[in-house]
Amino acid sequence: MKSWTIEEDLELIELYQKEYTFKEISEIMGRTKGAVQSRRMALGLPIREPRVTNGTLWSDEEVVMLSRLWHDENMNIREISEKMGRTYHSVEGKLARESIRYHPVHNG
Repeated sequence: MKSWTIEEDLELIELYQKEYTFKEISEIMGRTKGAVQSRRMALGLPIREPRVTNGTLWSDEEVVMLSRLWHDENMNIREISEKMGRTYHSVEGKLARESIRYHPVHNG
């Protein structure tokens, strides 16, 4: 079993606080979902309430548009959320769930 480093603990805390799912965190960190859940408990992070949405699902066209705005037009999350009429957290979460990777130049 691989030990957790301080840097990994900090990354897990940050991702958890940004409401990434255990599955998303495990994929990002290269750990199993169970390992991430166990480490959350060991770090004393609180149990989260289930994610609440406004019920508006992302259409396939919106996902394509999101990817285009992110990759081709280099828009940041705030700009995309305004253009698409979505919340900042909705756009941020969809980028993560669709495995659309962050670019260092995107600061919003």
